[in-house]
Amino acid sequence: MHLLDLPLSALVPVQGYRWPDAPTVLDRYARAYAGAELRALFTPERPMAMDLNIHAGLALVNYREKALLDRVFLQVGPSMVLTEGAKHRLFAAVQVGCQFRLVRFPSRRER
Repeated sequence: MHLLDLPLSALVPVQGYRWPDAPTVLDRYARAYAGAELRALFTPERPMAMDLNIHAGLALVNYREKALLDRVFLQVGPSMVLTEGAKHRLFAAVQVGCQFRLVRFPSRRER
């Protein structure tokens, strides 16, 4: 779940004027976000393990409607194990990945 999602250029402290119809590459394709993730893992050693992480991330976004690859991301942040009996409760979480859009539902305008 992303609690905050904004263009990466919003993090640039000094910005020059530009026309609204001429977005920069950072405005158009790069996003910065912060969020939380709760994961449940099932392994043969443990019946269930759960962890919660709060992360900040950067993503390159593909806005083409029929694109299969939706976004590529890198997110980092602290993670805490919520399962009883864990040896280390707090650790750093780093995730690199991509999102695929397998099914696209028509928008209301297309119906």
